[in-house]
Parts: sequence; structure tokens; C-alpha cells
Amino acid sequence: QKMGKEASSFLKKQLDGKSVTLVYDQGPKEDKYGRKLAYVFCNGIHINELMAKSGYGIIAYISKPNTTLLPEMLEAEKEAKE
Repeated sequence: QKMGKEASSFLKKQLDGKSVTLVYDQGPKEDKYGRKLAYVFCNGIHINELMAKSGYGIIAYISKPNTTLLPEMLEAEKEAKE
């Protein structure tokens, strides 16, 4: 994937050795491939949003009804593109 190594390195710097909290929305907790459908928080920082805002993440799939924090994430993605 485009910028995959850079994104991985950025994420490791954010999370390495730290505890994370997975916050599940109102819908399913996993997709059909067994991937977690969760918001990731570390020290109060919404990591999903941070990745989008930093240009390392894109909103590729929307899994309704898991959309509580979607507006913030879409705004972060928009900011990264500007």
C-alpha cells in the first residue's frame, strides 16, 4: 500500500510500549474477515483520527451502524488532503 512502511513506522512511534483501549461502536465488533471494528485510543488520543489527520489513513469502508466518530475522522482525512 502507498506509504505503508511510513504509516507503520508512525503508528509504532505512537503506540510502542503503551497500553491502548479499544472502543466498540453500536454495531458488530468484527467484520466478515475477523478484523476488529473498533476505535483505538492511547493516552486519550483517538489513534484512528490521528492516522487520518496525519495522512496515513483513509476512510475506505464504512461499517454501519459503527459511525459514531465518523464525522471527526472524515474531517481529519479532509484536513490531511488540504
